[in-house]
Amino acid sequence: TGWHKHGVPTYGYILEGQITVDYGDAGKTTYHAGEGVLEAMDYWHEGINDGDIPARVVVVFMGAEGAENVIYKPDLVSD
Repeated sequence: TGWHKHGVPTYGYILEGQITVDYGDAGKTTYHAGEGVLEAMDYWHEGINDGDIPARVVVVFMGAEGAENVIYKPDLVSD
């Protein structure tokens, strides 16, 4: 996913495969098919598909008009 954070509450559900989320100094957590996850809000993290099959994830953003769902880390954003 690249390093990012969420400006609104964000929920995910792993449909297939697995995703490992790197929370930097807070460690890593692996989520498998059939598991739900409350995404880290306002905390930098990166999701990586480190499984053997493509991962499919449903994501729901609980935002509002003008709110940023995904904020990418500035030093990693390219033009």
